[in-house]
Amino acid sequence: MYQATSRKIGLRPLTRTRPAVVAAACKTLIKPHSRSYRTTASPMPNVYMEVGTMLANMLNEAVRSAQLEHNRQWQELKDGVVSHLAQTGMTKVFETKVKNMLRQRIANDPDYLVEKDSERYRNITEALSV
Repeated sequence: MYQATSRKIGLRPLTRTRPAVVAAACKTLIKPHSRSYRTTASPMPNVYMEVGTMLANMLNEAVRSAQLEHNRQWQELKDGVVSHLAQTGMTKVFETKVKNMLRQRIANDPDYLVEKDSERYRNITEALSV
Protein backbone atom coordinates (compact mmCIF):
# COMPACT_ATOMS: atom_id res chain seq x y z
CA MET A 1 0.00 0.00 0.00
CA TYR A 2 1.14 3.48 -0.71
CA GLN A 3 0.14 6.81 0.67
CA ALA A 4 -0.03 9.90 -1.49
CA THR A 5 2.14 12.82 -0.47
CA SER A 6 1.66 16.51 -1.12
CA ARG A 7 3.68 16.28 -4.31
CA LYS A 8 2.01 15.15 -7.50
CA ILE A 9 4.56 12.47 -8.29
CA GLY A 10 5.77 11.16 -4.95
CA LEU A 11 4.24 8.11 -3.31
CA ARG A 12 5.71 6.68 -0.15
CA PRO A 13 5.07 3.35 1.56
CA LEU A 14 2.34 3.31 4.20
CA THR A 15 4.66 1.53 6.63
CA ARG A 16 6.34 4.81 7.44
CA THR A 17 3.25 6.03 9.26
CA ARG A 18 3.02 5.35 12.92
CA PRO A 19 1.38 2.04 13.88
CA ALA A 20 -0.62 3.75 16.62
CA VAL A 21 -2.19 6.10 14.07
CA VAL A 22 -3.15 3.20 11.83
CA ALA A 23 -4.49 1.23 14.79
CA ALA A 24 -6.53 4.19 15.97
CA ALA A 25 -7.97 4.64 12.51
CA CYS A 26 -9.08 1.04 12.06
CA LYS A 27 -9.68 0.22 15.77
CA THR A 28 -8.27 -3.29 15.51
CA LEU A 29 -5.61 -3.12 18.21
CA ILE A 30 -7.77 -1.82 21.03
CA LYS A 31 -7.41 -4.27 23.91
CA PRO A 32 -9.96 -4.83 26.65
CA HIS A 33 -9.11 -3.80 30.19
CA SER A 34 -6.94 -6.27 32.03
CA ARG A 35 -8.74 -8.42 34.57
CA SER A 36 -5.66 -8.48 36.78
CA TYR A 37 -5.63 -4.71 37.22
CA ARG A 38 -8.16 -3.46 39.73
CA THR A 39 -8.78 0.21 40.34
CA THR A 40 -10.39 -0.45 43.71
CA ALA A 41 -8.53 -2.18 46.49
CA SER A 42 -10.19 -5.17 48.06
CA PRO A 43 -10.67 -4.81 51.80
CA MET A 44 -8.28 -6.69 54.05
CA PRO A 45 -9.98 -9.34 56.18
CA ASN A 46 -10.33 -8.34 59.82
CA VAL A 47 -8.71 -11.55 61.07
CA TYR A 48 -5.29 -10.05 60.26
CA MET A 49 -6.02 -7.13 62.58
CA GLU A 50 -6.65 -9.43 65.54
CA VAL A 51 -3.83 -9.55 68.05
CA GLY A 52 -3.86 -13.35 68.35
CA THR A 53 -3.27 -13.72 64.62
CA MET A 54 -0.49 -11.13 64.66
CA LEU A 55 1.21 -12.86 67.59
CA ALA A 56 0.92 -16.24 65.87
CA ASN A 57 2.49 -14.79 62.70
CA MET A 58 5.36 -13.33 64.72
CA LEU A 59 5.84 -16.63 66.52
CA ASN A 60 5.87 -18.53 63.22
CA GLU A 61 8.55 -16.18 61.90
CA ALA A 62 10.62 -16.60 65.07
CA VAL A 63 10.43 -20.39 64.83
CA ARG A 64 11.32 -20.28 61.14
CA SER A 65 14.31 -17.97 61.68
CA ALA A 66 15.54 -20.20 64.52
CA GLN A 67 15.22 -23.14 62.10
CA LEU A 68 13.06 -25.08 64.56
CA GLU A 69 10.05 -25.60 62.32
CA HIS A 70 10.76 -29.36 62.15
CA ASN A 71 10.84 -29.71 65.92
CA ARG A 72 8.37 -32.35 67.16
CA GLN A 73 6.89 -30.11 69.87
CA TRP A 74 6.37 -27.26 67.41
CA GLN A 75 4.68 -29.59 64.93
CA GLU A 76 2.20 -30.59 67.64
CA LEU A 77 1.49 -27.04 68.81
CA LYS A 78 1.56 -24.94 65.64
CA ASP A 79 -2.05 -25.57 64.57
CA GLY A 80 -3.49 -24.45 67.90
CA VAL A 81 -1.24 -21.46 68.54
CA VAL A 82 -3.96 -18.81 68.27
CA SER A 83 -6.36 -20.64 70.58
CA HIS A 84 -3.54 -21.42 73.03
CA LEU A 85 -2.53 -17.74 73.14
CA ALA A 86 -6.15 -16.79 73.82
CA GLN A 87 -6.57 -19.41 76.58
CA THR A 88 -3.42 -18.35 78.39
CA GLY A 89 -4.36 -14.67 78.23
CA MET A 90 -1.36 -13.61 76.16
CA THR A 91 -3.57 -11.92 73.56
CA LYS A 92 -5.15 -9.67 76.19
CA VAL A 93 -1.72 -8.65 77.48
CA PHE A 94 -0.51 -7.61 74.05
CA GLU A 95 -3.83 -6.26 72.78
CA THR A 96 -3.66 -3.08 74.84
CA LYS A 97 0.01 -2.57 73.97
CA VAL A 98 -0.59 -3.03 70.25
CA LYS A 99 -3.58 -0.66 70.28
CA ASN A 100 -1.62 1.99 72.19
CA MET A 101 1.25 1.71 69.72
CA LEU A 102 -1.20 2.01 66.81
CA ARG A 103 -2.85 5.07 68.37
CA GLN A 104 0.54 6.74 68.81
CA ARG A 105 1.52 5.88 65.26
CA ILE A 106 -1.59 7.41 63.65
CA ALA A 107 -2.04 10.33 66.06
CA ASN A 108 -0.18 12.79 63.82
CA ASP A 109 -0.44 11.00 60.49
CA PRO A 110 -1.92 13.54 58.04
CA ASP A 111 -3.35 10.90 55.69
CA TYR A 112 -5.21 9.14 58.48
CA LEU A 113 -6.51 12.38 60.00
CA VAL A 114 -7.97 13.48 56.66
CA GLU A 115 -9.45 10.13 55.61
CA LYS A 116 -10.12 8.29 58.87
CA ASP A 117 -13.84 7.96 58.11
CA SER A 118 -13.26 6.63 54.60
CA GLU A 119 -13.03 3.03 53.47
CA ARG A 120 -9.24 3.28 53.19
CA TYR A 121 -8.63 3.10 56.97
CA ARG A 122 -11.69 1.07 57.91
CA ASN A 123 -9.74 -1.76 59.57
CA ILE A 124 -7.65 0.58 61.70
CA THR A 125 -10.69 2.54 62.82
CA GLU A 126 -12.59 -0.65 63.70
CA ALA A 127 -9.61 -2.09 65.58
CA LEU A 128 -9.25 1.03 67.71
CA SER A 129 -12.97 1.37 68.40
CA VAL A 130 -13.21 -2.00 70.18
